[in-house]
Amino acid sequence: MGKVFLIVLIALIFLNATQAKGKKARKVKHNSTDFSRPRTFQGHAIPVNVPPPPNRTTDPQTHVLPSAVDVEVMLRSNNTANYLQGPLSNRFIPAVYIIAVVVGIPANIAILVSAGTKVRMISSAILYCSLAASDLLLLFSLLLKAHYHLSGNNWIFGETACRITTACFYGNLYCSAFTLACISIKRYIAVVHPFLFKSLPKRSFSTWGCLTVWIIFIIATLPEFLVQQ
Repeated sequence: MGKVFLIVLIALIFLNATQAKGKKARKVKHNSTDFSRPRTFQGHAIPVNVPPPPNRTTDPQTHVLPSAVDVEVMLRSNNTANYLQGPLSNRFIPAVYIIAVVVGIPANIAILVSAGTKVRMISSAILYCSLAASDLLLLFSLLLKAHYHLSGNNWIFGETACRITTACFYGNLYCSAFTLACISIKRYIAVVHPFLFKSLPKRSFSTWGCLTVWIIFIIATLPEFLVQQ
């Protein structure tokens, strides 16, 4: 019985190895003959008259048309266009943003006022103030994003405001995560090593922790300020 089981096991291993080699050969052949095709969209071409740029200096011998002709495309079938024009993007998402702003801004301001008066007595208040400040940056950026969605996903505030909003929107993730990590580490030391925690300069550690978190915040959001949004 044991010999039969061993023979069957060896046969299964050999069969799996053969199938794996066949799949690998077909994959190599497929990659060598095929190529990735770009994604296309169906639409109607619409000619648009575009005026020439102002103060353009040209050669007198060169004939310049008074206006150039550009082509815009009206999409017929595009899931992205349907999303940008649908109620999810134009109604639901800005409604969630507005609720978060109405509830979050007064709550975080109250946390800043309440925790700011206890910084000298409670070292954790420094971390709470840092977390509230990070949330306020996110909430103020949501005001512009809500306007963007309500106006049919049309941004009217310029490139600088777009970069700042994007940096605050994504930078809050880094700042909040690392600040909560600092709070968790502090609570872990206080529970597991209470005598060590009592002898530590807690206010200095909290201050340096907040400075480190905000330095990481600036470094992480720096590409958002440099890249065109």
